[in-house]
Amino acid sequence: MSVPHVRRTIVFIHGGNEIDAGTANGLRGVFATEFDLRLEDVSVVDADSAARLRAILDERGDDVFFFLSSNFWALNVRDGEKLLHDITGIPLVVLLHDHPAYFFHYLSPSLDGTILFAPGDDAVDFVEKHYPVRARVLSNPSFLPRRVDAGPPDFEQFSGRKNVLLCPFNLTIFGSNMDRAWASIKALPERRMRRAIRLVDASLTDCVTPLHVISERIASSGDPEIAVEDLRLVLDFVKVWRRDRLVRAIIDLPVLVTSEYVPADLELKYPEKFARVTVDETLPLYRSFRFVVNSTPLLTGSIHDRVVQAMTNNAVCVSDPSAILQKYFQDGRDIAFVDYASADIAEKLAAYLDDPARAFSLTANAYETRHKQTWSRESYEALFRAVAALNESRPRR
Repeated sequence: MSVPHVRRTIVFIHGGNEIDAGTANGLRGVFATEFDLRLEDVSVVDADSAARLRAILDERGDDVFFFLSSNFWALNVRDGEKLLHDITGIPLVVLLHDHPAYFFHYLSPSLDGTILFAPGDDAVDFVEKHYPVRARVLSNPSFLPRRVDAGPPDFEQFSGRKNVLLCPFNLTIFGSNMDRAWASIKALPERRMRRAIRLVDASLTDCVTPLHVISERIASSGDPEIAVEDLRLVLDFVKVWRRDRLVRAIIDLPVLVTSEYVPADLELKYPEKFARVTVDETLPLYRSFRFVVNSTPLLTGSIHDRVVQAMTNNAVCVSDPSAILQKYFQDGRDIAFVDYASADIAEKLAAYLDDPARAFSLTANAYETRHKQTWSRESYEALFRAVAALNESRPRR
């Protein structure tokens, strides 16, 4: 299915970090090959970013389909109180890379009339309930891959990989480890602290129900609804608790954790199982290891980039069973699900480590399963239709 549009240029404005740069590279290739669109990216941290943006608009402003912002970075580009889309009349799409609870400090009436591309239906529900802006919100259930698909799995190539569980995530959240995240909750006023702890207790191992929905259920039984700023503290703690729980459950197996922070007790006993590497250094590892471990960041309706990278590189994906993953993938057939409440996580994964043929069958089945799905393309087609409607309804300046 093609989406009719006259303008072919998308200007992607981002913060210049490794994730944004990787997203820009991936989107540039996919947009060109799949949608006949040209992506220009502008990093707001570059000294020449303003001049580069001005040159793009001067040279082919009439061809700009929309501005795409990574996590509201486009809001840095303004003229007084007017934002970029107000100045130009060109639609703005905000691509959210994380839970919407993290972005309240960016919200303003200037976002009215924009499009928010949120990570999954649960994120859409949260935005519609809690964001004080009149923006259209669309679901993005899966990021498009940052690299070209590796093609069909090959057992000989798979056998040549390291028979190790790669855990490409940090044991901190925004620089805060589990103890600090817990201390932030404990520092709340008594009533709010107790409410936040009840939400933590109810959500630690529930990988299917959105966190804000769990909170709503608690409120329906008589508790007050949690404040949004406290919900973020719970998000931080649960995310890092799950990662820590997973690493400790499998640490005696062959494993490599690419974390900037390492708990002292683990570093003392297992120093060789941790490596501090950048995002760019991590990406090639996906095709060098047989197994990639994912811990979903409390977004039950979005397929995380770790899962996408694992599968497009034909590694066995080990993950907690989020709602969308359970919808498309079956445990033991094309993915290995782990339960945070289970005592036999290591035993389950050891069976795959010891049986290369069985492990390979998961990658082969995952390849077949995911090639039957079109969720990414369909979500972007819906986005392009919404942007085309905006272009038709508003004048360029």
